[in-house]
Amino acid sequence: MTDEEDLLPIATLARPLQEKRGKNSELVAIDKRPCGESPRRGSLTMPCEDSGDSFLSILMVGEKTRATVVSMQERRNDASIQIEGCATLRSLAICDLTREEVAVGGGIEAVVAALREHQGDLTVQQAACSALWNLATANSKNHARVAEAGAIDLVLRGMRAHSESAALQEEACGVLGNLAAKGAHQHQVGAAGGIDGIIAAMTAHPMSSGVQQQACGALGNLASEDAGNQKQVTSLGGISVILEAMKSHPDCAQLQENACAALWSLSANNDDNKKKIMEEDGIVQVIEAMKAHFESPRVQEKGCGALRNIAAANQENSARIVAADGITAVLEAMDEYLDVASVQKEGCGVLQNIAAYEDNQLPLTVAGANRSILAAMSTHPDDAGLQGEACGALGNMAANDTNQDDVTGAGGVQAILATMQRHREIAGVQEKCCGALGNLSAGNVENQLIAARTGGIDLVLDAMKLHRKNARVQQNARNVLQILAANFVMVVKKAQWVCDVLPNHSSDGTPDAKRQRLSTD
Repeated sequence: MTDEEDLLPIATLARPLQEKRGKNSELVAIDKRPCGESPRRGSLTMPCEDSGDSFLSILMVGEKTRATVVSMQERRNDASIQIEGCATLRSLAICDLTREEVAVGGGIEAVVAALREHQGDLTVQQAACSALWNLATANSKNHARVAEAGAIDLVLRGMRAHSESAALQEEACGVLGNLAAKGAHQHQVGAAGGIDGIIAAMTAHPMSSGVQQQACGALGNLASEDAGNQKQVTSLGGISVILEAMKSHPDCAQLQENACAALWSLSANNDDNKKKIMEEDGIVQVIEAMKAHFESPRVQEKGCGALRNIAAANQENSARIVAADGITAVLEAMDEYLDVASVQKEGCGVLQNIAAYEDNQLPLTVAGANRSILAAMSTHPDDAGLQGEACGALGNMAANDTNQDDVTGAGGVQAILATMQRHREIAGVQEKCCGALGNLSAGNVENQLIAARTGGIDLVLDAMKLHRKNARVQQNARNVLQILAANFVMVVKKAQWVCDVLPNHSSDGTPDAKRQRLSTD
């Protein structure tokens, strides 16, 4: 699934990806969705250092793991030993290297056995889920091991058996969310009833910010690459409970981040969900989250990602974003976090989709959108995805005559040509660059001269040669050449071979003055 983009011619448990779906980085808009894993609270985010002392520490982790597993196996009916063992294994799983050591030493199987043997003991269930949450953080091998050991069904049984415990529900949502950060297990969790269980936890514990935070992250991850899960979340009322969580816990930054990530995933390529989010004031909630947590670049990224998908190919939603002061929120985020590529990329994605509609183009320019877009391009020249989104935004903006002059005056033509030169091999970037160049050149002799004199013709021809089988590149490139050829004999001389692929000209031999790139899913 991808992020959506409108172009005028686009976890592991706690974070979200044009339309792309978002994932929660670890329990937490042109081509993907957001995914992420969220480490359990504690010391799970520190990497193990590559040193002699670290090597000795890893050996000690292995020895401690084996001793703990043996104790848990020998006294499998002793709940206190299982609780202590799960707590030990959880504390050992603090980084990728130690998680692997614990897994190789049989730690995952021992924890899952504790879940199975003590289903009626709340404390054992909570300790085991807590350990699995750590073990399933940022480790794809452990994701598979946990799933293959039968943990998904057992975690869900525990959630149903102890529905009154907010602490257990939070730990369990953490496990499911981290497993769902990888597409391989999203369907498995959904098919086992995971979505029902997560939404039930949110409904039963509305005032627990921990439950709501991890549940939002889990739902976002489950919907990030699985259309069936996306539909199931919506049919079970998931959008409503996510928005209610945002309203009930406005001060919790990570909850807002995870909720925005979930909306990002749920709105990807789904018109019904976009409409539902808008009707339930989800657009306002996202913008309020961005304003309330301006200090968090992650909230800004996920908020922009959500707005990008919500606005894609949807004029009404785009208008709502503008009316709710969304342009200001996006531009302020881009200005504040200029060095954060992910914020810049998603911000350009929102602007691109909003600018697909004529009524929004001039307000964007007045607010300074062109300046912010070009600043993003200048700061992150090597980020192909960001450059593509930015050029798409400039292209949509240039459908307006006033914006056309503003983009050009700020150096937009040169920036687009620099992107074409730097990212020649990437079809998506070339497509958007050619589209933007076409809109900027249409009916504007000065821009045509700039494009021709700074190597634009050669770059467009190179794009056609390198991406012969890409219909969108060919279409946008032909459009640019037609516009330039209508005024410059030099274009015809340098590109005689293009005549064979050019479509029929209009009666006066001049192509349409302006062309808008249409939205795509």
